[in-house]
Amino acid sequence: MYTLYYSAGREIFSIKIGAEDLSRLYLHEETVHHALQKLVKAFKKSKFQYHPIIVDEKSKVILDGMHRASAMKELGYPRVAVCFVDYFSKLIEVKNWYRVFIGVDFSRVINAIKDICRNYGLIFEEKRIGEYNLRGQSTDSIDLIVRDKVFIIKGPQNKYSLYRIVSYLDNKIKSLSNSIKYLPEKEALSYISKDSVVEKTPIITKKDVIEVALSGKVFPPKTTRHIIPVRPLFINIPLNILKRRDLSLNEVNDIINKILLQKKLVKIRGKIYLDRFYEENHLYLFI
Repeated sequence: MYTLYYSAGREIFSIKIGAEDLSRLYLHEETVHHALQKLVKAFKKSKFQYHPIIVDEKSKVILDGMHRASAMKELGYPRVAVCFVDYFSKLIEVKNWYRVFIGVDFSRVINAIKDICRNYGLIFEEKRIGEYNLRGQSTDSIDLIVRDKVFIIKGPQNKYSLYRIVSYLDNKIKSLSNSIKYLPEKEALSYISKDSVVEKTPIITKKDVIEVALSGKVFPPKTTRHIIPVRPLFINIPLNILKRRDLSLNEVNDIINKILLQKKLVKIRGKIYLDRFYEENHLYLFI
């Protein structure tokens, strides 16, 4: 495999780029049908896998790239290009996506929240927004900020079950709204004064992600947001290599290593838009 090292103060972070059998990988989030089919169509037209999916080397849990892996599996590829990382490195962060519902019917949303809590036997507390710490860390509750009120919903301790309730709430409130946005904390909280409903989702840990994935379950879409210190992009591995069943995994990895060694590696600052926004501190581009 092609190995890169990244220095962050006293910490050394390594990434390994190569191929892995799709049958050995675990998803931790559901895919969205229309997004998956869009990627299936794109792969049918493409000759390359442009970016590797991000995978925890020890557990083989996919951290980023659920749709790409699922699309390639649907198209019959036995392997996918991966970037292996040590998930439990202190340099990798797992965060959650907040939800912002725009163009809502506030009275119906409040009634829906109360009905759901009653129907599911959930405990909720209602606070004035002035009594609530908007900038506080996420907790194990689902916090819905509706104008000048905050509904703090206490659900099951099990994170999988708790995020199923998040998904149910999302679908219900979305039906009473014009649109939904999935945003990082700071950006989401800026919508509070804009006649929107903001949902502060429960904290999630690396342990939660691994345990749910290895159990064969998956969280709803847009549960986790993974930030790694450095991300490789534009490796452009030919799809015909990943589709070959006559080659062993080691042989495929030798070919990928030779391809990448022939490219020029450019390190640029992250937190920029390319084909999407990248939150990482730095990006490694292969050209």
